Amino acid sequence: MTKEAKLRLSNWLCVLFALAIGTMVWKNHLYWQHQKRNYALVAAATDHDPGKVQALLKQGADVDGRLDVGDMPGFVDFSRQLRRMQRPVIGEHVTALMAASMVRDPKTMEVLIKAGANVNAHDEKGYTPLLWAADRSEPGSGPIIRLLAEHGANVRAKTTEGVTAWQFVKRDPEALKVLNSAAAKK
Repeated sequence: MTKEAKLRLSNWLCVLFALAIGTMVWKNHLYWQHQKRNYALVAAATDHDPGKVQALLKQGADVDGRLDVGDMPGFVDFSRQLRRMQRPVIGEHVTALMAASMVRDPKTMEVLIKAGANVNAHDEKGYTPLLWAADRSEPGSGPIIRLLAEHGANVRAKTTEGVTAWQFVKRDPEALKVLNSAAAKK
């Protein structure tokens, strides 16, 4: 191979390498833009702000976008907010509907459901929006469970550890009644 051919090959390899690096950088940029929108949507859902949720959805936020919380810059603040609510820090792959269910915000949940949110989406531990609503230490999840069940949520869903909504709400007579009624209809 001549010196000129080697130089030309070297130039082409540099161009290909630059394109590969550029593609990786662009994909990384797109990923973080997507994550920022997901984070904003989940944060608005936990803030009881249905107007902001609706605005974010109009701006192109994915109604079922998953929040990879471990990688997010604001994760520490999000974790603190959950601890203030006396909730365990949620895992990855959380949707805005799961977050709104967890903080029991029916108005935000309605906005998300109308936008097409998957009422049976689950995180890596198997928690669905209904299970997040049921997994509370105090009574009051009945109306949230009813809302989700009316929109097709699986009341028989189980976590990866096999825990059902009935086990979470055993001290909440209203929620038990709602679950039993929803299960009887299906």
